[in-house]
Amino acid sequence: MAFHISGFLQQMVSGTKSSESASTESAAAENAGQTEQTAQVNTINAKYLASLLAGDTVTGVVNSMKDKQVILSLPNGENLFARLAQGAQVQLGQSMTFQVQENKGNFVALKPLFGDAQQMVLVQKALEAAGLSVNESNMAIVQELLARNMSIDAAMLNEMVKNNLKFPNASLDTMANLVKLNIPVTQENIEQYEAYTHYERNMAGQLDSLPSALSDTLTQLTGQDPVQAGAFLKNVTAALYEGLPQEMQAGLSETMPQDAVREGLAQKITETFNDTPQGGQAQALAEQITEGNATVKETLSQLADLIAGTKNTPDDTQAAGQTEKKLTQLLASKELGQLLKGQIEETLYLKPQMADSEESIKGFYKRVRSSLEAVSKETQKAAEGSALSANLNEIKSNIDFMNDLNRNMTYFQMPVRFSEGTGNGELYVFTNKKTLHNNPENVSALLHLDMEHLGPVDVYVKLAGKNVTTNFCLEDSETLDFVYDHIDRLNARLEALGYTAHFEMKLTQPQENFDFEKDFLQNQTGGAPTSQYIFDIKA
Repeated sequence: MAFHISGFLQQMVSGTKSSESASTESAAAENAGQTEQTAQVNTINAKYLASLLAGDTVTGVVNSMKDKQVILSLPNGENLFARLAQGAQVQLGQSMTFQVQENKGNFVALKPLFGDAQQMVLVQKALEAAGLSVNESNMAIVQELLARNMSIDAAMLNEMVKNNLKFPNASLDTMANLVKLNIPVTQENIEQYEAYTHYERNMAGQLDSLPSALSDTLTQLTGQDPVQAGAFLKNVTAALYEGLPQEMQAGLSETMPQDAVREGLAQKITETFNDTPQGGQAQALAEQITEGNATVKETLSQLADLIAGTKNTPDDTQAAGQTEKKLTQLLASKELGQLLKGQIEETLYLKPQMADSEESIKGFYKRVRSSLEAVSKETQKAAEGSALSANLNEIKSNIDFMNDLNRNMTYFQMPVRFSEGTGNGELYVFTNKKTLHNNPENVSALLHLDMEHLGPVDVYVKLAGKNVTTNFCLEDSETLDFVYDHIDRLNARLEALGYTAHFEMKLTQPQENFDFEKDFLQNQTGGAPTSQYIFDIKA
């Protein structure tokens, strides 16, 4: 069907005229020419109207509707007067895409497009406007962007098509989310993102592999050149402790609390270097270890000197061979492994008192990233391509990815060191950064902990001024009872800080498992799917 624009305009403007009178005036206007008011409207829309062909699409908001006659408000601010096709159903205020059925000058007939049909037309028009082929792959890209309420302009589509060609094995979902988060689409970031969404990457787990890799590298270097091995251990130790406050450094009795373990390490050091020129130095170190007087840093630094000194062992092939064998056994021993583990925990783990603010956590990561970079450089010089080098690169990539995420939201992985062990923590702040900046006393967050004895614990916290609501989600009833029995200690600490706390506890249900992508990322970026689309090539 067609619609006579001038007749509809007169009817909408006059408002008080009867239907018969409006029809008469409309006919007169058609025969005698347009009225001044109609001419003004047609002047506004003339070029746009002339460009519309059957099959084209337009998008607008239904601003006025009477019978099958409508006024659409277009994205460019203009109004389009049209008649709807037979049987079409639209609602006032609805934003929709329509397909032109007929255009004869000032006669325009439109057919509304719904659901998949609307999206398919939109997808094709977007690709045409961007100068891209309308094929299955490119259409999937547009649909992925639409599902996340993202722009589908030419720049965005061309960027996504290039990414899709460069990384054919990556999912469109991952690449679209990286773009939306303003994170560069690289192979490294693709792997990081997908690992995060599948809970396959946490910093504590990555750090756990460092002591073994460090021990293997030392063993390898010692067999090649003891001087180089000693220098490597000394430089790595210095790099790890760089910037760490003295009060954060632990004694051996804290890192190796069992007397038998310290005595075992002291005995192995004495036996290893007893027949070398460093025998006296080794004996002195052994006594410090047994008495617990040396720190971890001091013990490893002195051990590095002992290793380097074996180069000066008398030129006795048999004696040299025995020393090398003993040294290899020392480096592979569980006692030295525990010492190296203590070093990693002391320098690369976060103590609870260091997590009192976002700035403190950022400072921790800045120092850790710098230390790892220095260790990585030492490793590249001495053992490039080793497992240690690969482990260090993984951890640095993880920190860099977290840094990229934190440009848009607040999320931290926290390898935590307690007085009696370590754990993994993850902090999700649901309150977006802009809101948090304007009102820092209203925060909603989740702290997820994985601890040796308590297992997984989710703590949901809502802060409103000085009122704190805390919900504990625990794995089993035994853990729930344990937390309940000690909750008064937490309450006392909060009260001392001026907070009023309310606690709730329950067992975690399978259907309540936290989803990193849906429950956090989409919450931060507004990634919920949309069912209506606004896109107009010509407007």
